Amino acid sequence: MLRLSLILVSLTLVACGNSTGSTAVNTDDASGGDLQIDGTDAIVADIAGTDASGYEVLDVTLDAQTDIVSGTDASSPDVPIAVCKPVYEGSIPGASIDLSKTPCTFSISAAKGVFNLNYAVNVATSQKLSVGGNLAGCPPQPESIHGGVTTFEVIDGGASQKWCVCDTGLCAPVEPPFTATTPGSYDVPFTWDGNNWYGPSDTGNKPGPAFPTGSYTFTVSITGNHQKADGSTETFTASAKLPITLTP
Repeated sequence: MLRLSLILVSLTLVACGNSTGSTAVNTDDASGGDLQIDGTDAIVADIAGTDASGYEVLDVTLDAQTDIVSGTDASSPDVPIAVCKPVYEGSIPGASIDLSKTPCTFSISAAKGVFNLNYAVNVATSQKLSVGGNLAGCPPQPESIHGGVTTFEVIDGGASQKWCVCDTGLCAPVEPPFTATTPGSYDVPFTWDGNNWYGPSDTGNKPGPAFPTGSYTFTVSITGNHQKADGSTETFTASAKLPITLTP
């Protein structure tokens, strides 16, 4: 009875020792210890079972737009929100590329060959554009045209790693006509298989070896000509670049 009383007293003292005013919720983790979820920096002793350091603490913070757990987007656990910072260069008359919601970190093993790099094209005003992408005069595929704006994606970096639809085979070079863009926000679904590839060519090229772990760049670019109200034309080019990281 004396031993039991001492244990109860000890537990009472530990429970009362957290005087910071924070609320802690303990749940058992897989190792048998308690996992403390705490909205403050306070550290509370793990009574039921401790790890090597004596504590197991998981801080939970909230983002203004989405719930963030351990610095990641709850809807896509591989995405550290804080480091997904695209860089924009150049401009498109009446339109823009938006990579602000595009994931930037992926686990190769978790992705299983499906890397979602979705982005958006925002067309604010109707403009007359002649946009051919980066296909050396070959006409763009319909799925690359968004509201009259044609986009071109590239993933590259590391030791000569590269993915793009750069080679679509022989074609008769054409000059894309000037067409009016359609205002609106266009979500562009873009899925990458994690492999090297330069396009199908006219021989049905298969994807090459997989990208190894490391840091790369996802680039969306748009090039073309703009017809002004006075009938003159100007060339434009714009790109959005997002550093991405592949982990094991």
